[in-house]
Amino acid sequence: MYYCYDYYFSTDRLDYIVDASETYLDLLGLDFKDLHKAKGFPTMLSELKIKMINGEVKEQAKELKFLSNYNKTCSENQLYQFDILVEIEGEDIFLKGIIQPIYFKNKFIGRNVYLIHDKVATFESLKEQLNK
Repeated sequence: MYYCYDYYFSTDRLDYIVDASETYLDLLGLDFKDLHKAKGFPTMLSELKIKMINGEVKEQAKELKFLSNYNKTCSENQLYQFDILVEIEGEDIFLKGIIQPIYFKNKFIGRNVYLIHDKVATFESLKEQLNK
């Protein structure tokens, strides 16, 4: 399966980051040596300025539910999709996320996480702000 993504990271079965795109490293403002072997989703949640998760204001309880759903994404042929609103360089940007479990010979070995700019949602948000 091939995804066209803006940001990407890959984890091992214990959720430690083993690979990341240059764009993801730039987004977080980190070098790979700083990110390598950090926990995947907890790092994303702590390093990005996330305002909303799946249309709800980010709160600790919702963040824990989100992490719980993420941890369940280790079944073959199961994708988990999510939406986040993040602040990047002072601008609100909507990102769509896809979590893809990775298997080798029926054994779970990790996850790929793709983040894609949701340009339509970002445009609609800007249009709404202009109309105020």
